[in-house]
Amino acid sequence: MNESNWLTFDCQECGEAIEAKSKRLGTVMRCPCCLKDTKMELPNALEEVRRAQPRRGPNGNEVPVEMGLGKMGSFKTTVSKNDAGRMAHTFLGGLMVALGMIVCIVFKIRPPKVK
Repeated sequence: MNESNWLTFDCQECGEAIEAKSKRLGTVMRCPCCLKDTKMELPNALEEVRRAQPRRGPNGNEVPVEMGLGKMGSFKTTVSKNDAGRMAHTFLGGLMVALGMIVCIVFKIRPPKVK
């Protein structure tokens, strides 16, 4: 069986580590230790993903990056300076598009009609 199909979750009641298939993410299952229902939560799954990521030592060409979604969790890694630049340009480009849309909505700017 493929190891990547399994994740480790913590029981919300007793804290016992529970292994379950990744497709159980977000579902409720009974803890084999305390026999109470517990939800297979995402933050514990994110920790599994963090542990599975290859770790690289810092060198002159890598920079630390942290990405997150508030309470959903965050992810820290290192990427090359080139990749960090690409990520920043992609983010700023998306931000500019969103800002342009907001300006158009606020000032009721509409595209010209095609004849």
